[in-house]
Amino acid sequence: MSALHHLLLQPFEALIFTSANLKGEPIITELETLRAKFDLEGILDHNRPIVHGIEDSILRCVGEQMGVMRLARGLSPLYIPLKSPTPLVGMGAHNKASLCWSQESSLVIPEMGTLESVAGVQNYHQNWDFYRQLYGVPQNIGIDKHPRYTSSQIGQEKALECKITCTPIQHHRAHMHALLGEWELEHPPLEGMEVLGLVCDGSGLGDHQELWGGEVFKAHFKGFWQVKHLLSLQRFWIPQAPNLIQDACTIGYCLAHQHSLSGLLTRLEKPLGARAHALKRMLDQKIQVSPTTSIGRLFDAIAGFCGVGEFNTYEGQSAAQLESLASTIESLDFYPFSLQDRPIIGTPMLEAIQQEILNNQAPLVARKFHNTLAHIALSLAQQHNLPMLFGGGVFANRLLCEHIRALFAHRMFFMPKLLSCNDGALAFGQVHFLANQQRSQHGF
Repeated sequence: MSALHHLLLQPFEALIFTSANLKGEPIITELETLRAKFDLEGILDHNRPIVHGIEDSILRCVGEQMGVMRLARGLSPLYIPLKSPTPLVGMGAHNKASLCWSQESSLVIPEMGTLESVAGVQNYHQNWDFYRQLYGVPQNIGIDKHPRYTSSQIGQEKALECKITCTPIQHHRAHMHALLGEWELEHPPLEGMEVLGLVCDGSGLGDHQELWGGEVFKAHFKGFWQVKHLLSLQRFWIPQAPNLIQDACTIGYCLAHQHSLSGLLTRLEKPLGARAHALKRMLDQKIQVSPTTSIGRLFDAIAGFCGVGEFNTYEGQSAAQLESLASTIESLDFYPFSLQDRPIIGTPMLEAIQQEILNNQAPLVARKFHNTLAHIALSLAQQHNLPMLFGGGVFANRLLCEHIRALFAHRMFFMPKLLSCNDGALAFGQVHFLANQQRSQHGF
């Protein structure tokens, strides 16, 4: 703490610090912009220009492991060993946007937030231009497979502009490769090495135009990583409209409809009102709905069942509320499941959840749901007798991760340490995918 901090704190019992930016926009770096966008009583400034606005890094501790939630100031740019014969760039995702340059090693630049705003897109372009001047033009750009991601569209534009290759990469495979890239630092890959990966998040475009988000992968090393998609943990239909999928009761209704849970359907009709009839028609006739395997959406649905999830005003809100509810009760119980079922999270489990919800046991349901996900992961690891790697934004959930760590106390597993578990790691995963592709084709 500096003398300035002491002076600031003297008149106050406490100060709350937050980033100087509007929601969905990058951090403000110019005094004139700050004055224009905020009605402030006073501004403490200095006369040095801010060349790059960087958000605060966010870390958390689960058990004895420190993990990164947002890779930014003080931690990034981050260098990770990853050789490739030609320069590569990963363009990241739409939210928690980042870039990764790679040749002799990978450079992961600070997260830039969402690309929803004009200011966010301008900031993304500025970072691209800055790092391209430093590291040159890549020969291959990795983008997310989703065509409507702004980062994917910009990547295609840059590839055309620079006359270089642009490679679409499936979202969850990029997550898996980000995990493999970190795993390799502690466990250098040997011929024949195999690992499992469990990637769970809100959504990403999967195979056959489905919205994935609860995927199990198996990776086999034979001079390069051969990654195979094994299965999705669950599957149900949800509306395509963004405003509808932000509502936990809507998602809960969709899940209950999929599994004919009449008690929960009746319970959810009250908060949904007239929307319930419209939803039923959409789901019955498959009008403007899409299948999803997302565990993030499953969290929303269970939160809707438990009465704690409402309209999500920020990413992961319903999941955080469900985690908070689960933390009010101690229980090691979990719901029945079978690895032979497809999907694993199916009607028997959800009927058990319905029974306890109707018996007014929402806190127990929340806790057992977390426990069940951890036990499914353990059972998969035991079935294949392989180490398990965990990635995707669902694993920002402390309660879930603590239970996984306890269950895997005598098994090998890995959670990210240098990179975040969420989409902030995607740019590195895209570069690792491209470098792995080069190894498979040419060897180096």
